[in-house]
Amino acid sequence: DKGPKVLADALKYAEFERLCTDLKVKETPLENRCVPFLIREYQSLKIGFFSLMTEDFPIITNGGDVTLTGGNIETARRAVEKLRKEGAHIVVGLVHDTYERAAAVASAVPGIDILFGSLSSRYSKNYSVIGRTILLNGGENGDYLVRFDFKVDDAGRIDTESLKYRLILVD
Repeated sequence: DKGPKVLADALKYAEFERLCTDLKVKETPLENRCVPFLIREYQSLKIGFFSLMTEDFPIITNGGDVTLTGGNIETARRAVEKLRKEGAHIVVGLVHDTYERAAAVASAVPGIDILFGSLSSRYSKNYSVIGRTILLNGGENGDYLVRFDFKVDDAGRIDTESLKYRLILVD
């Protein structure tokens, strides 16, 4: 909210990788401070991650020279295609937008296994499934940590009988 320079300075202290799938950061203070995609391997399972910012980004924040690369649905389609091509068995989208808009992405874009939303005044007391996408939402205030456990079958697909969802109060 205080602009990309302040965020870039703060990110110097972050000890984790940051995603910016749908942000144009070239020639801005955020250049080289985030990556568009991540693939993490757990044993032989490859999980691919991408991110989506709310399409209200230009209205609700001080993005400066940082802009969106496109709409959420088209960005999610490109992300799924890229991550699957790179060998991801499971595709996870991290969505900084409302539950309703995350649900619209889940409905429109096949190939996303899990969508985790965070810009909603309500958190989900349980997961929901839209098509083949599992939708989670931890709310916007950081009141809860969401724990979501799942198992995969031999083909690397999520076993829907194994899903466990838990909200942990942050106090």
